[in-house]
Amino acid sequence: MSKSKVNHPRHYLSVTKERNNIAAYVDLAKEQVASGNITQAYITASELTRLDSNNGFLNEKITELELQIDLDLNQLTIYKNRAGLVLAKKSISPRSILIITNIFPPQKLGGFGRTMFEFSEELLTRGHRVRVITSDTPKLKRKHQEFHKKFEINVNRSLKLFGDWIDGAAVAEPSIEKRHQIATYNEQTVLDEVKEFCPDIVIVGNLDFLGNLFIKKLTDLNIPVLHRLGNSFTGSEPNETPTSAIYWMAACSKWVNDVLRNNGYKFKKYLVIPPGSPLHYYYRYYPPNRETLKIVYSGLILPFKGAHILLEALVYLKHMNIPFECNFAGDTLSDSYLENLKLIAHVNKISDYVNFIGFLSIDELSKLYASSNTLVFPSVFEEPFGKSQVEAMAAGLLVISSDTKGSIELLSDKNNALIFKKNDAYDLSQKLIWAHNHQLKAAEIAKIGQNYSFKYTTSNCVDLLETALDQMITYANSRK
Repeated sequence: MSKSKVNHPRHYLSVTKERNNIAAYVDLAKEQVASGNITQAYITASELTRLDSNNGFLNEKITELELQIDLDLNQLTIYKNRAGLVLAKKSISPRSILIITNIFPPQKLGGFGRTMFEFSEELLTRGHRVRVITSDTPKLKRKHQEFHKKFEINVNRSLKLFGDWIDGAAVAEPSIEKRHQIATYNEQTVLDEVKEFCPDIVIVGNLDFLGNLFIKKLTDLNIPVLHRLGNSFTGSEPNETPTSAIYWMAACSKWVNDVLRNNGYKFKKYLVIPPGSPLHYYYRYYPPNRETLKIVYSGLILPFKGAHILLEALVYLKHMNIPFECNFAGDTLSDSYLENLKLIAHVNKISDYVNFIGFLSIDELSKLYASSNTLVFPSVFEEPFGKSQVEAMAAGLLVISSDTKGSIELLSDKNNALIFKKNDAYDLSQKLIWAHNHQLKAAEIAKIGQNYSFKYTTSNCVDLLETALDQMITYANSRK
């Protein structure tokens, strides 16, 4: 077992045991100042700023620390970029961008809508004109934050859906005629928006229950359309897919593109633009203590996401007398599935160590990650990407993931994560036990994962998106 201790300042352990502990950061910063470790003191004070910007210690010390000549500027540059303490990029070629998707935060279902919001917000911040047209689906409204309210002026919620999500399943309107009527309405609504907004380009998101009739009309007007896809279904069958040379695919992973090609979808170009994430929300400079497994599950509480696989693995841990605590965070869309999970926990006498806490805002999830040391991603279907994986990595957590197709593109076993066989609770339990018994090695893997995760910031992914948009507009203009 690799549990040897490394010498650290006295208050370092207090920070790593509870990375939301404001008093511990103050004590550590004071200790670092006293020992002359100015760079670490500055970083600790900055971490404290992110937790409590009004803390009295900061008023006395932060300006003083910034003026010290002993600061390691290279280390601080890396830290500030990860912590989001740098100015946002500005585009040299601002565009008018219309975004069309079925649901949009704070109305959301899973991670795709959040990605569309984050991309839209980043594009707006960079100086582009951005307009989002989507549905108004109040039943899917989740906790909103100030940035949602601020962005809403750019959103038109006049599209209609010809289906719904019931007990976690997508259920379409049974009448073909009614579906066509709604799709036709959406087509005209989009064209009205195009006439008013005059976009240079259109980004299409999830078209489930919207229809895709408007895509051909847009390309006929020589408006390029980039389809940003988060799963392997475009919203239409292959033979219904527009064949225009200015309709391009931008999937979240190579695996999704491969599935589309194999299923007969034909696009002028296939691009990969990962969803990314505003990782500075989750990033913590100091790693978590690993003496006890503090596990988090973050995702939809539905069978295909595999929460039951994690729960079964926890029962193994209890039998092996491995100490743990586990929080399940995420939307509960099937009451029967959630109640069954709680029953399993009760029958196996692990209820005291398991908590189902529901949907969390970004701030709340960030704090939960800071109180955890391990993320389990137990999905049993072929995940197109692993957004929660990179967010947990940025927070310094060890990621233990099932070997699903799209998400596995991010991971390398015992390098930046641990990988277990999909649908195999016993194999997952063995990975958790290994992490508990090899705490230093687990910390090393988590550190590699953290460094790797910043490849997938929203900013980096929007760089790829902007490049694609410029290429498409240039190509469309050449056809005039």
